[in-house]
Amino acid sequence: MEQYYKCTPSAYVFLTTVVVSSILIMTYISVATATVWEKRSYENSMVIVLLSLSYIIYFLTFAFSPIFIKLKNNYIHIQGFMFHKKIYLNNILKINRIHDLPKGVRRFGSNGVWGYIGILDADKKYYTLFNNKKKMIIVECSKNQKYVLSCNKPDEFINAIMVRLKQ
Repeated sequence: MEQYYKCTPSAYVFLTTVVVSSILIMTYISVATATVWEKRSYENSMVIVLLSLSYIIYFLTFAFSPIFIKLKNNYIHIQGFMFHKKIYLNNILKINRIHDLPKGVRRFGSNGVWGYIGILDADKKYYTLFNNKKKMIIVECSKNQKYVLSCNKPDEFINAIMVRLKQ
């Protein structure tokens, strides 16, 4: 039986995304306008390159932002806007709620825009694919893989996985 869990961003993630999106759009329009009107393309070209790189990172974060989780018969399917990730139930060693993210350095990803996406180096390497800090779930798998996820009903999600793991 397939179960579906929506991943709704927290108010902080929503606000951060709106603010950063607005700043990127306004900055790009300002630089593009200045380039056209003032004919200073050489001086503004580096700014345009840096803004373009910012947009690439921004859209990659968007692509990996989780929108829902499906619990299938033998795996967890995490669906982003342009990606998906499978975690097989037979690889899960432990799953439970966490209330604080481990302290560490984010090697790649975002800390609020579209969610908390990327790789976090702390005591172990954590793959973060969540968008609500109040509803975090940690999934510890074999091969030292740890995933931090979130969904609207984390306790229900954990109970459903525990039931399947006992079968």
